[in-house]
Amino acid sequence: MARCPLEDSVAVRGRIGYAADRWMPYVAAGVSFAEFKFDLDHDGTGDWDFQEKKSFTGWNIGAGVDYAMTDNLILRAEYRFTDFGRKSFGNDWDDNSKIKLRTNDIRLGIAYKF
Repeated sequence: MARCPLEDSVAVRGRIGYAADRWMPYVAAGVSFAEFKFDLDHDGTGDWDFQEKKSFTGWNIGAGVDYAMTDNLILRAEYRFTDFGRKSFGNDWDDNSKIKLRTNDIRLGIAYKF
């Protein structure tokens, strides 16, 4: 059994959109930073044979839409794909262990403009 949970992540992104009435569709892209924790139990006994935390830098791209419900309240829906590359493991039982580090997120939000 292998686990690879995303521990922490940060993204720096730019976005460009076009406002039409109260709607603003947009696309966004940027750089992402994350820390993953890798756990491996190759024989299923419950004892971890391998554990490691590692930081990665990757890229992200996405698209979304903002809707101004009022002049101050904005709703947002967005899809984001992030790719941190691959992590390879060399060990005694499997020389070709590779994990693709990718995330697909759907985000919903509310913002208040002052």
